[in-house]
Amino acid sequence: MPSETPDEAIQRLEAERHMYSETFKNTAADDAVTRAQLQQEMNQRTHQIQEIRADMAAGGDCLQRLVFLALGAGAGAATWWWWAPLPWWGRIVLAVLTLALLWIGAS
Repeated sequence: MPSETPDEAIQRLEAERHMYSETFKNTAADDAVTRAQLQQEMNQRTHQIQEIRADMAAGGDCLQRLVFLALGAGAGAATWWWWAPLPWWGRIVLAVLTLALLWIGAS
């Protein structure tokens, strides 16, 4: 069975939270135990949704940092190697590599 994507997990948890919310609304006000349990379930679903969203945001930040690190390293290496004693074709290869890294980072 394939695992669910973060978006699918969020949709499932929101549907569960809505179900508990509707049950909470239809529960008598004097049934404090049931209402407390339902409130706890809704809070748990909300917390899980927040964790998934935080994980999704952290993953994007990590990838972005990795891309910028690669771009910086590539640009620094190309600059250093441009002045190093390389044959003309080596300098062209490094220039093309730097442009490719910049193109990948921009997309």
